Amino acid sequence: MSLLRMRYKQPGQFERIPSTDDGDLGIEGFSHDGCAYQCYAPQNPLPIKDRYERQRDKLTEDVGKLVSNEAKLIAILGGVRIGVWAFMTPTHDSRRLNQHAKTKAAEIRAMCLPHCTADFDIVIQTEADYIVEQRELMELGLHKLHLSPVPMPEAAVHTYCASNPELIATIDGKLSKVPGLGTDERTALRMRLLKQKLIADNKLGEIRGHDAPAWERVLELRADREAALEIECLLSTEDPRRLIAHTARGYRDCLKESLTFLTEGDASDLAWGTTTDWLAECPLDFQTGSVL
Repeated sequence: MSLLRMRYKQPGQFERIPSTDDGDLGIEGFSHDGCAYQCYAPQNPLPIKDRYERQRDKLTEDVGKLVSNEAKLIAILGGVRIGVWAFMTPTHDSRRLNQHAKTKAAEIRAMCLPHCTADFDIVIQTEADYIVEQRELMELGLHKLHLSPVPMPEAAVHTYCASNPELIATIDGKLSKVPGLGTDERTALRMRLLKQKLIADNKLGEIRGHDAPAWERVLELRADREAALEIECLLSTEDPRRLIAHTARGYRDCLKESLTFLTEGDASDLAWGTTTDWLAECPLDFQTGSVL
């Protein structure tokens, strides 16, 4: 509903129909320009065929309510006639759903329902139809991306290590300056940091695919922080353990403040992944005279 409220900003342009009192009558909301909206999200990841069948059945059921709830809808619509019934769903990957929608739309037109227009149509929509509204919500901090969980097997980390020996040597050299860490502990820390790096890389890729300007903003923030970090590290005598933690926390807070669409967890993942990059690529380093 947040996306629709961003599309219809003026008071009275859009009305939500709560489903808590005797159902939603086949629409969850409608605009005064004649568009009705119904949302459906299958609960689990599904093969295309299974997802299509569930979407088809849900569409059929809810469009049918335009007929069975005619009197109730007329009372709620207040003179508005529905010209477009939008079926909103997270994933649309079967043309058969489009075909089914057109079939059901033709059936509704043939009934000449008093609360539907003569050119009544059914369309399938996803979040991709609301890019402008999504960006507005992100800028207001009202919409979180909720990036996908990223399982990162140990094998992927070992493969990265084998493919990037110079970067691994740089990280190991810097971690050798961390007091109180034995060889096994340094190796475990390095592997955990690299796991965070790979998780962050995947999440950055998802941000780029979802909203390229947001991804570019992340890169700008990173570049700005790198320029200051190198100078700070040259001047710092802080304990390397504290410096690593402070660097990650500071960058996390910067991301959260500047990119309000990020959740706490995603900002933290990006920050620790970027901190690992900085360990591997020079800006983050420790003076040999660092003290506890």
